[in-house]
Amino acid sequence: MATTQGIASKWLRAEKGVAAVEFAIMAPLLVLLLALIVDAGIAIYEKQRLQQITREVAAVIMRASTLDEAQAIMDYSVEQMGNSLGGTPFVAEPVVLKCLCPGEVSVPSNVIGGTECYRTCADGVPVGINFEISASLNYQPILPYNGIFDSDLLLTSFLNVLVR
Repeated sequence: MATTQGIASKWLRAEKGVAAVEFAIMAPLLVLLLALIVDAGIAIYEKQRLQQITREVAAVIMRASTLDEAQAIMDYSVEQMGNSLGGTPFVAEPVVLKCLCPGEVSVPSNVIGGTECYRTCADGVPVGINFEISASLNYQPILPYNGIFDSDLLLTSFLNVLVR
């Protein structure tokens, strides 16, 4: 007849089911790691979409004749993007037109043909005409990162387009 000590030592040496226990310990960590990788990939994809739309709008805005037309182009382009993968809409920020001389504080103008944009600077150089365009998205991660990040991450894309 087997003794209690013999049964206990045989049970402690048994290796059946070790892989299942190890998998049960590691599976939640692997799933969490996979979710983090997918979440980061989606955030990067959405950031690239923002950058792409601002680049495309910048190319079209260079031919705009007024600030209102430039804003309409930006609004339409962002609207055509639809929502993010998480269902959150993209936001077109206000387009800003600046007519600047080197080292000058910004002088906003509503019409590109305004006098501010066709003056000359102190050194005789024509004033530079810049459009500032940006878009943003409140990205909502797959997992709640309470304590690590805010509940939403603000993704933005900003371009300064020199027209002249």
